[in-house]
Amino acid sequence: MLRQLLIIVVLSLTLIACKTGKSTVDSGQIPDAEIVSLQDTKWILVELMGAPVDAAKLQKVPFLLLQSSGQRAVGTAGCNNFNGSYQLDESKLSIRFDKIASTMMACENMEVEAQFLTLIETVDNYSLNGPTLTLNRARMAPLARFVAVEE
Repeated sequence: MLRQLLIIVVLSLTLIACKTGKSTVDSGQIPDAEIVSLQDTKWILVELMGAPVDAAKLQKVPFLLLQSSGQRAVGTAGCNNFNGSYQLDESKLSIRFDKIASTMMACENMEVEAQFLTLIETVDNYSLNGPTLTLNRARMAPLARFVAVEE
């Protein structure tokens, strides 16, 4: 009887742990139900030009952070760090990046970085859906998709 009770307790704890682990998409991501602010949130790049981004093949995980203080955009493109300014009109969902500068290190797999840095200067609008941010140009399909992470 004690053995059966112990098995039930272990199975219950296992089910609870599995359920808790599925509440976020990946470790560190913010659950879907959370309302996420566009600014002052770290956005991890997960899709670029319709293709998934495999951060394991890059030197650094690509991310974007829009700092509300000073309207500064900072991040990493996969190898190099970048920064610049941005203009945001939340009523029109428009965003523009300006004066983007980056460090100039050489790494393997620079294709993602080159696309990301080119794209960031061409986007003109965004959409925010829970913990997912997309950057777009005109009415084209999303050029980049990000997910919010807790720091």
